[in-house]
Amino acid sequence: MSAAEKGMAELLVRADREERFSAVMAYIKHQVSAILDLGCGIGALSTRLAERCSSVLIVGIDRSKCLLSRLEKKKNVLTVLSDIPLLTFQEGFL
Repeated sequence: MSAAEKGMAELLVRADREERFSAVMAYIKHQVSAILDLGCGIGALSTRLAERCSSVLIVGIDRSKCLLSRLEKKKNVLTVLSDIPLLTFQEGFL
């Protein structure tokens, strides 16, 4: 893991992120079937979403293989190693 990745991992586990996580979770509608977490890092948000929304597919995307490897494994979480600008979506997907 590079120094930059270590620094990012430490930032992502800080306790002050809880307020932002709570705000995101409050925004989620009950009928949602999938959630895309772009730049998920170690998956702090993805993991919380997976626990709260066990019937929803959580897709965590990050360009760091090392950070993705630290994401807690959940049955409803799919990880994708990719750089966000390289992602392509079918027309009408978003």
